[in-house]
Amino acid sequence: MPDTNNNPQLKVYDTGLVKAQHLASEVYTHPLSTSITLDINWSNGNLQIIDFNNTNAGVVTINTPTNPEAGACYTLEIIQGVNLNTISWPVIIKWEGGTSLVPTAIDDAIDIVTLVYDGVNYYASYGTNFS
Repeated sequence: MPDTNNNPQLKVYDTGLVKAQHLASEVYTHPLSTSITLDINWSNGNLQIIDFNNTNAGVVTINTPTNPEAGACYTLEIIQGVNLNTISWPVIIKWEGGTSLVPTAIDDAIDIVTLVYDGVNYYASYGTNFS
């Protein structure tokens, strides 16, 4: 598949070697103000940022993400705001160890969620309080 400059992203050599080139992800930022539900559309990019800095929502509900591709990896960067927020996750996400992310309760804390989609479910792991 070509990139935006019509250059191939994968090159297959006669030896069977496949080399990725010119790969980049799009970043999409979800600006939240008073929204209490969030729709994630992977067509906007496989890295999406959720910024709670201007949100007084308390609990933010994330709906089941749309337009996933089986075998794809996705990343959510979650930035906590001064008005601390929690997240209600869709049941289609299966969490490592069975426990979903509870965002770090510190203003401007950054939490990272990594998701792998198998065509049916998302499998998620996370890291918290990046600084």
